[in-house]
Amino acid sequence: MVVLGSSLWEFIMITLKVLVFLLSGALIMHFCMGISNFPMVILIILLTIGSAGSFGIIIACFIIVVKRGDPISWLFKSASWLLGGVLFPITVFPSWMQKLALLLPATHALQAIRLAILKGKSISDMLPEIGVLCVFCFLLLPISLRALKYAVWRAKQEGTLTHY
Repeated sequence: MVVLGSSLWEFIMITLKVLVFLLSGALIMHFCMGISNFPMVILIILLTIGSAGSFGIIIACFIIVVKRGDPISWLFKSASWLLGGVLFPITVFPSWMQKLALLLPATHALQAIRLAILKGKSISDMLPEIGVLCVFCFLLLPISLRALKYAVWRAKQEGTLTHY
């Protein structure tokens, strides 16, 4: 509960940052996203938070058990930025890196957001990306919560839970 509760503030702040970026882009570029795609953007953001949050919980488990987490957190963030299509399209990567990029929620989230905002696509066009984000959420969240339960149990057994 402590790990989940403490991460809630970070989720709220990241969500606010995303909304500020979207609104700033709309104001600066005089771009108006159709109201019909706004619910899809919210859905994509929520699925992204859920799937990325699951990875965050797994990283927290590693920190609880091993007492070091910076390498794993850094690796996940760097991979998301590099392979997720944030800096440049994943189509410029070799095929093996493109396949690796598909294992990250950021890749699918960015593609879905681009389809919704920039291209104004319908839900049927975004369904593959939304489906993958749903799979990430519904598979990783229970796994991450189970891993968290184990990590807390192990820390209690070792007497190191008070470090947090």
